[in-house]
Amino acid sequence: MVGQVLVPLHGGELDLPGPGRHRERTRTSPALIEACEEQGIHEIVAVISDKGAAGSVALHEKLGFTEVGRMGRVGFKFGRWLGTIYLQKSLSPKKKRRIFGR
Repeated sequence: MVGQVLVPLHGGELDLPGPGRHRERTRTSPALIEACEEQGIHEIVAVISDKGAAGSVALHEKLGFTEVGRMGRVGFKFGRWLGTIYLQKSLSPKKKRRIFGR
């Protein structure tokens, strides 16, 4: 669990792992958010590893995300325990999205 995971609820997942990808995230994230709105996505959630997360958290906050929770020591990778930081953003969907076939 290293890097960023952006999860549109009732949708998919984008994983941009590892440090040094800040420029790529800065460039692609606004387009991803707009695409989610076009598809009728209402909420998106970012799950970030807490190890060295200051840059990712700052980027998400700049994009309008709000921190909604933290979980400590929930993953083990490369010989160490990692926690997660959860951020959420409410979108303005451009169309109604049908959930569960209704």
